[in-house]
Amino acid sequence: MKIAVIGGTRMVFGFALAGVKRTYIAGDPESVSGALLECLHDPDVGVILLQQDLAGFIGDHLDRVRREKGAFPMIVECPGEEGRSLREDGFARSIRALAALGMRETGGAA
Repeated sequence: MKIAVIGGTRMVFGFALAGVKRTYIAGDPESVSGALLECLHDPDVGVILLQQDLAGFIGDHLDRVRREKGAFPMIVECPGEEGRSLREDGFARSIRALAALGMRETGGAA
């Protein structure tokens, strides 16, 4: 399972230095959507780290993807250079999605 990063230059370069190979520099709604689509079509990508302020560009689309795809690949919103945004915490949303998936697989037992 691979990790992909979609973000601004600093975030992408930071993760690239840490060894992440699938990195996408984005700065507008079209580039964010394109990078996300590419990641979603790659069966090797299991975790997508998405810069939080860029996630705001595609909020409705991102919510649809999460509903349709479930918890895989996990999409985690990471704060950008400006810190956290007012958008609902993407990490908490991802954890809730995983918990719901686990409950469905076990028939309701946590």
